[in-house]
Amino acid sequence: MQKATIVILGLSLLAGCDSLRTSRVDNPVMPEAPPRVALQNDSEYSGDAYINDPLDPKVNGVKPGEAVPVSYSNSTSTGENDFGHVVATVNGEPIFAADVLARYGTNLAKVKAEAPPFQYRQLRDGLLKRDLNDHIDRVLLVQQLKSTLEPAQMEQVEIQLGDLFEKEIDKLMERFGANSKVELHQMLHENNMTLATLKEAFTNQRLAMEYLRQKVDVPQKIGREELYAYYQKNIDDYKIQSKVRWQQILVSHKEHGGKEAAKNVLVKAIDELRRDIAFDEVAKKYSDGPTANNGGNWDWTEPGSLEDTEIERALFELPVGSKRSISRVFEREDDFQLVRVVERQDTGFTKFEVVQNEIRDKLLALAREEQSKSVIAELREEAVIETEFDAENKPTVRSVLFGQAH
Repeated sequence: MQKATIVILGLSLLAGCDSLRTSRVDNPVMPEAPPRVALQNDSEYSGDAYINDPLDPKVNGVKPGEAVPVSYSNSTSTGENDFGHVVATVNGEPIFAADVLARYGTNLAKVKAEAPPFQYRQLRDGLLKRDLNDHIDRVLLVQQLKSTLEPAQMEQVEIQLGDLFEKEIDKLMERFGANSKVELHQMLHENNMTLATLKEAFTNQRLAMEYLRQKVDVPQKIGREELYAYYQKNIDDYKIQSKVRWQQILVSHKEHGGKEAAKNVLVKAIDELRRDIAFDEVAKKYSDGPTANNGGNWDWTEPGSLEDTEIERALFELPVGSKRSISRVFEREDDFQLVRVVERQDTGFTKFEVVQNEIRDKLLALAREEQSKSVIAELREEAVIETEFDAENKPTVRSVLFGQAH
């Protein structure tokens, strides 16, 4: 019996969940029968950069509550008669239109009801062409992994994945706002989903990721010289734009019944500042500006952000951290203004030491991506793949698989 490394990576049923990126495994080797393996977490590898998660509603712009993941091969819940045909076969295994389109079922049904038939067909076929290869790649990866396992091993893996999926049901309930499992079933049904298809999508996703994890072998350490060379080559990515945090006292003519009355208020504010009363306290007491209740504080502001170029120039020229940080009075048509520089960051570059770990992670991710592309390209080269679009321009490996633009 062939040994197989089976490490089921972290769970990420919900969009934005970080668990997929924080998984770790201590004993990844599956022994001979009886197959027993602890499915734990692994932070050193994450396949989500290379395989779109069918449960992730961010993929292809699907919103939470709308997504219907892969595998509606045996379902007619979409109500679309034209979802039941085979759009591709991968080594003889069929992919149905519903596998690709079910996640869009609600929206497609609405378009079909409201739009001319040719527009509906255009949208439907466009989605099929765009997303089909992602499904083909996932099928290829799952097929390859299953081919390395004995039936007893595959059964054990599916049991453990099923247990992991059960633990995610609470998260699904939170995601959909369901108060019970019965309510969750109903809400899934209303969105053309079932727990069975979610479970199947979850299983296939993790199996595909696991096969990539086994095949991708990149160095876990990258030398400082290589990191620094990347930093130098991409130095503009680490440029720091000058910016300033500041405070404002704005005394409006209108709020005080005219210019002279406003000037009297301004004089009182200046007098208190000269007596070393804190700028924010004076702003709260006298300012009519939009941030007066917050002590006149404005957040980081970059050059070109303010309409008043004279005030903006002063913010980037005044000293920081002294009485001289307070500007002269700026007299405007409708108000008087004083500004104070709280903190300023000049143009420069983030230091290499600060970003070297980020660069290391990026280079490792790029290496994994390139190897993953090669793995999938090799599988495609050896596979028998037929699609209903073969008569047109047969699609190539999906860029969507690697998070690139369509």
